[in-house]
Amino acid sequence: MLNDSVLLELACRASNLYERTCIVAKLAKTNAKARCDSQIEPLDSWKIKKLAGKLALQVLKEYYEQGEIGKSAIENLRELLTDYKIYERNWSALTEAERSEFFKVHSPWWESYRAAIATLDLPKDDFSGSSWYEPDIYYGKLAKVCEPFMRLLQKRLQRLCAEVDIESKIVHNIQVHFLNRFDLALTWSIEANINVYCAQNKIDKSVDEAEAYIAYLEQTFKDGLGYHRFFLKFPVLARWLAQVTHFLCDYGEDLIRRLAGDRELISRTFFSGKPITKVKSLKLGNSDAHAGERRWR
Repeated sequence: MLNDSVLLELACRASNLYERTCIVAKLAKTNAKARCDSQIEPLDSWKIKKLAGKLALQVLKEYYEQGEIGKSAIENLRELLTDYKIYERNWSALTEAERSEFFKVHSPWWESYRAAIATLDLPKDDFSGSSWYEPDIYYGKLAKVCEPFMRLLQKRLQRLCAEVDIESKIVHNIQVHFLNRFDLALTWSIEANINVYCAQNKIDKSVDEAEAYIAYLEQTFKDGLGYHRFFLKFPVLARWLAQVTHFLCDYGEDLIRRLAGDRELISRTFFSGKPITKVKSLKLGNSDAHAGERRWR
């Protein structure tokens, strides 16, 4: 189980500019900064300088469109990001109330992240019969990278399917939709990470060997800590995997209950009253996402 201090680092890295601004503004009203002894390192300063320069382009554009001059935009951003990093590095110096400011903005997704990582402690046999364990999906579609979230979806939804007599393939359909949502982001992340892995292990990446690729995935994602190390490198990906898993769990439960409870109504409306004996599968993603992954056509 990941504790709060471990999760904090991921949450801090995944925070967007608005969230960082809100947290710094809240802590500025306290004497928290005076208690921060640990200052940022030269590498942090370099990263902040680069990031502030990129963010300032958008800020300056907004100033220009509003007819204002934003000469100090970069300096203001540097100060904001520096303060945020100082608070992050001095976590132990913050009071419980001050720490809660970090948790508040991330609570919608990081409990799902924590719950997903915890599923790795469950026996693999509990999921071994799942279709996403097929090599073409597990390694080819990168379900291995998403395994904690795939497990959480299955754990939440499959039990409900059994309770209301809905085919468990519905869960598979939702999981396939989940994988498709992140297909490109997962591919880019793995491509970036595997380049470093190959350089560190002196592997010739130009040689196409399936066994070497599978060995990389198994070594990188061998346990919960391995997953967490990877997601610390790609914090926004981790955030969105957890957020969408949370949405799909809630939406999936709602959908399954409605399919079970509205069979007669669906039968009368679409099938001239012909009895619906089984709901075998469904397809998601035929429209834009609305209201927490609830999709309407």
